[in-house]
Amino acid sequence: MHVRRTTRTALLASSLALCALAIPSVAAQDSASSISAGDTAWILTASALVMLMVPGLALFYGGMVRHKNIVSTLLQCFLILAVVSIQFAVIGYTLAFGPDIGGLIGGLDFAFLNGIGPNDAAPLAPTVPHLR
Repeated sequence: MHVRRTTRTALLASSLALCALAIPSVAAQDSASSISAGDTAWILTASALVMLMVPGLALFYGGMVRHKNIVSTLLQCFLILAVVSIQFAVIGYTLAFGPDIGGLIGGLDFAFLNGIGPNDAAPLAPTVPHLR
């Protein structure tokens, strides 16, 4: 009985989420380059969810090692998050969002986040600012 209720609740929640996604945005955009608070909030929420996966991954890996190595495994997972975050800010952003070289990879125009301000719109997502 409890499983059926949980299944029904999960089904109802997923149905409501799909309906919310199907409803168009009520706020009208003035121009293509205006920054949207909703788009920015979604990007920040998605980033937070990815960062919340790191403790889960750390605990998963911690369960696969011997008891004496758990703390080391947890710290390695968080260290990887820090290194990848710095690496993305230094070179990853420009390779992903910089002007393309032959349509394959971005140039080095935004290396070290050079020339990116908080009020500039991202080239691939004009309603989301480069930095916030």
